[in-house]
Amino acid sequence: MRRLRIPVVVAMAILAVAVLPVPGSLAGGAVTAPATGIAGGKDFACALAPSGGIVCWGDDTDGQLDAPTGAFAAVTAGRYHGCALTPDQAIACWGSNLSPYAPYLTDQAVPPIGNTYAQVSAGGFFTCALSDVGGIVCWGGDNGAEGSTGIVSGAPVGPGFTQISAGGSHTCALTASGAITCWGGDWAGQLGKPGGTGWTELGAGRTHTCAIDGVGALACWGENGDGRATPPAGTGWQAVTAGYAHSCAIAADATITCWGDDTYGQLDAPSGTFTEIAAGANFTLARRTDGTIVAWGDDASGQTQVPDSVQPVELTPSFTG
Repeated sequence: MRRLRIPVVVAMAILAVAVLPVPGSLAGGAVTAPATGIAGGKDFACALAPSGGIVCWGDDTDGQLDAPTGAFAAVTAGRYHGCALTPDQAIACWGSNLSPYAPYLTDQAVPPIGNTYAQVSAGGFFTCALSDVGGIVCWGGDNGAEGSTGIVSGAPVGPGFTQISAGGSHTCALTASGAITCWGGDWAGQLGKPGGTGWTELGAGRTHTCAIDGVGALACWGENGDGRATPPAGTGWQAVTAGYAHSCAIAADATITCWGDDTYGQLDAPSGTFTEIAAGANFTLARRTDGTIVAWGDDASGQTQVPDSVQPVELTPSFTG
């Protein structure tokens, strides 16, 4: 079945708000979502250019590269669709609106109207977002390979959530106390999250999730084939991300470590220091401390060929006289 290409749809904010400098700076600091200037989908990737515009590359079978024009504050990528957050806290999405699971037309690229948002996270065939008061809103396909998962209909109700991360058929979120809650498909243990409070960051993959606790230690749960849910020890980890069958994290010294499947070179992380990381299906993107973006892993559709247009602009001084 060919998935449907759609025009960009924007969920317009009802109330006028201050410009959003980075995700997570809203509601008195209630939402703590990290900035997301890079994103990996199944076989495509997107990034915010220095101008604030979105550039996408890789597979375009379903319009995954048809990102909207204008300036944006954050970008996210699902299996065959992308979404982005505007400076006025609206959401724009593009790409496929279909799922291989009934009822097929799922509208994961059609965000709801009527909220102002602080974070958006695209999953397999659905999307979830946090409102500016920490409420969870999900839309798209509610079913997976095993039938109904409740990935949309089972989203928690109420404000106060601070971060959200959508996976293949499950989603996890952080509460105000730093507790983890997960919902959706559980056939591989995706909902078997650790207890306690003080968790600071989440990274959901296709069938597993990783998180960072208050001292910077890593924990993962869900499917563990190839060791994707067996993270390295230690503390001080700064960021974590999960793909189909691999995971990567930024260590205390700002270097990257990856674990899990290495079929496509997913574990061949580059040397150097980094500030941001985002896994696609079988590849990963990262932003160096100098602002440049690199990618490694599966390149079947050119998804690791980062275009020059998203790299920092190097200014050449001019002299007169």
